[in-house]
Amino acid sequence: MGVLQTAWEGPVARLMLSVVMGALMGLILSFVINCTLVEISLNAVFSFYFGFLFLLIGGLIIFRVSSHMQLGRRVLLYMFGVSIVSSGILCLLFKETWIFTLPRGLKAIVYGTLGAACSFAVTFSTLDLLNFFWALCMDSNTQGLIQSVQQVDLIMGTSLVLGLSFGLFFALFDVGKFAHSASDLRHELLHEEMFSVPLGIMAGSLAAAANETLRSRHEISRSDYKYSPLFSDDNDDDLI
Repeated sequence: MGVLQTAWEGPVARLMLSVVMGALMGLILSFVINCTLVEISLNAVFSFYFGFLFLLIGGLIIFRVSSHMQLGRRVLLYMFGVSIVSSGILCLLFKETWIFTLPRGLKAIVYGTLGAACSFAVTFSTLDLLNFFWALCMDSNTQGLIQSVQQVDLIMGTSLVLGLSFGLFFALFDVGKFAHSASDLRHELLHEEMFSVPLGIMAGSLAAAANETLRSRHEISRSDYKYSPLFSDDNDDDLI
């Protein structure tokens, strides 16, 4: 606890640590989304599981937005909830016999939508865990990792852009289409990851640096906003 507290002191140290954490998260996100898209494409059980999960998350978002939010953010989050529900339906309908026969443009839309939904789920689940452990490791006077609406918007936008990009790369490189063995599939993934991994690291680093800048400004203003999970009743009014 003391080592982490000491390392976090000073704006330069905080910025550098944030950039490293952001780069690591971007790297992990690229691997997770690529592997998820492979399993959804080739594994019927895995596709059904994610289809059910996306339907549940998307339906919950739509319900919460319709029931508890005012107009300020309702339209944006409602559209995003619909896109996640659409991703769930796509997962339930996924078949190798038709997904690899789609035109490349249509396939890019399908995988882009799936990538965005997966990125959102992974990013905000990870943030909840990070904030939980952050609260355990730091003292009560230390500001949280995410403190403002602008930071939430930044992270949401970054996760969506990365998810769409990873899905587009996956579709454009036809990952899994010509793989006849695990070795072939690994080779296709490595070829695609030559583009997705650097993008994930770069975007994660930039987003983390921007997040730390916003956090520092918010810390100076001494606002009472606290990040909490997306479905927290106490946070609905703060995100309007």
